[in-house]
Amino acid sequence: MKLLVTHLLLISGLVSIHSAQAENIPLGRIDTEQTRAAEARHAEKLNPARDGWDTETFSNAAQVKLNELGRLLGNPGSLTEDALVDLVTPNATTHPLFPSG
Repeated sequence: MKLLVTHLLLISGLVSIHSAQAENIPLGRIDTEQTRAAEARHAEKLNPARDGWDTETFSNAAQVKLNELGRLLGNPGSLTEDALVDLVTPNATTHPLFPSG
């Protein structure tokens, strides 16, 4: 639909080709010491562990582990015992995942 509207505007002359293509231009990033310092300040302000938000801190840590597990499950060839060392506690137990027999 958006493409159709853009084409109609182009045909009618209400929008130039340059402005119609502008949304596809990737924006760069200026990486300076000031921007890195500002990012660090903002990250610290948004740090739930610093503010005592224990459940938010736990949730963030769990999400990191779940993302790693998802990456491993998405590529079964990389799903090895060594790859799971940091994701699974050695004393974890579970019932069989499939019925026996």
